[in-house]
Amino acid sequence: MGCELCWRLHPTLISAPSLISLQLNDYIGVTPVLESMPLLETATVNLGHQNEQYCDFCDKGGFGDCECGMCYMYPDNDYTPDVSVHLVGLSSVTCLELIASSKMVTFKRDLQYCPAFSKLKSLLLSDWCVVADLQTLLHFLHYAPVLEKLTLQVCKKPKSDMELEGNDFLEQSLVLKYLKIVEVKCQMIDEQVHNLLKTLSFSSKSLEKINVQKL
Repeated sequence: MGCELCWRLHPTLISAPSLISLQLNDYIGVTPVLESMPLLETATVNLGHQNEQYCDFCDKGGFGDCECGMCYMYPDNDYTPDVSVHLVGLSSVTCLELIASSKMVTFKRDLQYCPAFSKLKSLLLSDWCVVADLQTLLHFLHYAPVLEKLTLQVCKKPKSDMELEGNDFLEQSLVLKYLKIVEVKCQMIDEQVHNLLKTLSFSSKSLEKINVQKL
């Protein structure tokens, strides 16, 4: 908690294959790399406001060497944009919390190489997957087929021009057979929230409870 996890812009490599529970809370520095942890059951990752990683060069499809100092660098100094930094290491959990602000791009980058969360039953997500683009949330949920409880904490108001209907395939193909509880905590209960809940209701025939709370 609150520690510095980098050295000369090189991320800390966390390798703990027997670990059962993990909490990374408000650390300083470059986002650490999580190796496979097959026994991990619960995890909370809070990237904090000092880890707002954004690279205009890389996130817009740039090629070649980037000198921004924020991109993924392994200890051997090789730039590796085609790996999951966090999600592969967390893929065995049954209970997961991923907390970051809307500016955070680390999780979004990881989703390009997202593993299956075949055991995940309880998931809490914050602004990073909801505010900028709801499709990010739908994309994530495709990899959590046995999810039972979903909690969304949205402290920032979504963009007024954001549309959930931007990808019909993601909506129509989403199947959450075991989803029973959906909790949404937000500043404004608007059309986007209603559309999201409608999609989740359509995707899960076993949904028992929807709780929407204004912050």
